[in-house]
Amino acid sequence: MNFTVDDTYPALNYSSSPGWHTAPATDPNLGQTFGRTYHATQENQASFALSFTGSAIYIFGSKGPGHSNFSVRWNNLVQPGTANSPTVQYRQLLWSRVFPTDGSEGGGPGGSGQHQLLFTNVPDGTNNWLDIDFLTFSQPT
Repeated sequence: MNFTVDDTYPALNYSSSPGWHTAPATDPNLGQTFGRTYHATQENQASFALSFTGSAIYIFGSKGPGHSNFSVRWNNLVQPGTANSPTVQYRQLLWSRVFPTDGSEGGGPGGSGQHQLLFTNVPDGTNNWLDIDFLTFSQPT
């Protein structure tokens, strides 16, 4: 079973310094986003933390020129990623993880269980923008 939550989901703990900002109501592209909201940053090491229960997670945001790299730490493992692309695209999958069913990445049998995640902006000085639009979690039925 899948559960989708907006970027305003209270369990998402955004860093305050370096910080994030929410989408301004005047942004002409809000209609392209889930729930007409997003959180964005251009700050090095701005992050959000999340504890969740599930067997998979999918993180969505926009991609485009000037968009940043990022790193994701989960259950003490780290993986780099990028939101950079030649054209602007909304509601794009930035990162996902289906947890192994053997419990080797935490969570226990079936991959479902408690997981810790830290998503961090890693700009390169030219490509700095990173935004988070929504997340989807999977849990066994």
